Amino acid sequence: MSTYNGPLANASMAFGSVTAPTAGAAIATSLPPGGKGLFQIDVVAYLSGSGTPAAADNKNIEFRFGATTLASVPLVPANNVPTVWRTYFTSDGTTNFSVNATGAATASVIYNVSLVATRLTSAV
Repeated sequence: MSTYNGPLANASMAFGSVTAPTAGAAIATSLPPGGKGLFQIDVVAYLSGSGTPAAADNKNIEFRFGATTLASVPLVPANNVPTVWRTYFTSDGTTNFSVNATGAATASVIYNVSLVATRLTSAV
């Protein structure tokens, strides 16, 4: 197992909870810290609320860099079952990372997202 130890200035965090987000709605948004570089992106997401998740809630969130969708993030269509997702991305240092709803969510279902962006290297 590898670990990363670094100053807090090299990481940014965002948390969001949105009830029944509409298509394209941002759930969590973070500006990458420390300028250009390679970032490790960690997303933890789960559904909750009084609504019963439907099949349409599966894979209904996406990782974005600005307005560009880079990847679909899987979601288990059940309440309180976390998904942990990781990717690596080279950022320009001025554009936000975000996790957004892909389509309209099921009524009364809450989308919960934690997004952590950790700069691993600086760009030359």
